[in-house]
Formats: sequence, C-alpha cells, structure tokens
Amino acid sequence: KPEKCGSAMRRVEGERCAARKGRFNDKNCRCTSVGKPSKPSRPSKPTRPSRPSRPSKPTRPSKPTRPSRPSKPSKPS
Repeated sequence: KPEKCGSAMRRVEGERCAARKGRFNDKNCRCTSVGKPSKPSRPSKPTRPSRPSRPSKPTRPSKPTRPSRPSKPSKPS
C-alpha cells in the first residue's frame, strides 16, 4: 500500500483546509470543515450564511418587476 498522505500532500491539504476554516484530520488525511456542511465551492467567501448585504432578494436583479408584486392592496377586488 503506497503512502496515502505524504508530508507534502499533508501540508497542501492542511493549507487548503485552513483556507476554508476547516480542521485537518491527520489520522485519515482528510479535511473536516467546521460549522458548515462540506461545500468547497467558494472557500474565499465565508460570509455566505449570514447574508446582511442582500436585504431584498427579489428586487436585486435589476428588473422592473416591482408593480407586479401585490405588496399593498390598492385595488379592492
């Protein structure tokens, strides 16, 4: 059985792990992400779960679809 986790690979994996705020498991040479379910799609943006920058999601994509939203009952049907 070849060495699954060499010292070089261990360092690279450890760094990659730390980048996404994870924990490197030395025993089975794996990265255990802490807090969030392993989603290495965008490790550089750890501010995903707390979305304070987008208060109104539907009004974000610059589309003039504001009047079609029945927010206030101005027409009594």
